[in-house]
Amino acid sequence: MGRAGMKPAEIEASNRHYAQNLARLRDPAQVCDWGGPGSQRARFRVLAAVGDLAGRSVLDVGCGLGALSEWFAETGLEVDYTGIDLCPDIVAAARVRSPRGRFEVRDLLADLPSERWDWVLSSGIFNRVYEDNHGFVERMLGAIFASCRLGIAANFITTWADPGSIGPETFQVEPAWLLGRARALSRRVAFRHDYLPHDGTIYVYRDGAP
Repeated sequence: MGRAGMKPAEIEASNRHYAQNLARLRDPAQVCDWGGPGSQRARFRVLAAVGDLAGRSVLDVGCGLGALSEWFAETGLEVDYTGIDLCPDIVAAARVRSPRGRFEVRDLLADLPSERWDWVLSSGIFNRVYEDNHGFVERMLGAIFASCRLGIAANFITTWADPGSIGPETFQVEPAWLLGRARALSRRVAFRHDYLPHDGTIYVYRDGAP
C-alpha cells in the first residue's frame, strides 16, 4: 500500500465506479452516489456554515460534477472555487457543467499542493469501504487541514444511523473516534449531527480563524 487507507487497486475501482455512474445515470447527485439533490443540498448548507465563505477561496475535495460550485451560484454566494477529484472522467464532465469553476484531477495524499485555500470542504469522500478506512480518514483529514488557511468541513455517514438503515457497502465512522482525530489537528473543533439522521459533519479551525 503506497499510503494509508487506499490501495492503487481501490483507487482504480473507485474511478471505474464513478465513470460507470456517469455513463448510465442522469441525476448529478446519483452519479456521485447521493440519493438525490435534496439531501445533497442539505449537506452543502452545513458545509458552507463552517464560516464566512463570501469572497474567500474554497477548495472542494472530491468535487464530483461540481454540484457545490453550482449550489454557490444558485444561492448567490461568491467564492473563488477550486474542485479536485480522483476520477478523470468526472473532472472532464465537471468542466463542461460548470465552466466558471476550476477543476483538477488530483490525489491529495500523493500530491499535496503548495497552494492554500481559505476554506477546504469535502462531501462524500469517506463513504466507500476500503481495506483501511480509518487510516484513510486520518491521513486525508490531515491533508485537507494542511491545505487550508482558516478551516475545514467534511461530512461522514456515522454509526449513529438507525440499525439496518445503512448497507455494508458504506463506511460508518464512530463520532467519538472522529472527534479525537480532529482534536489531534486543532484545539478548535465542532461536530454537527442535526440535519440528516445518519450524517455528521466535522469542522476543524486554525487558531485565529474568525
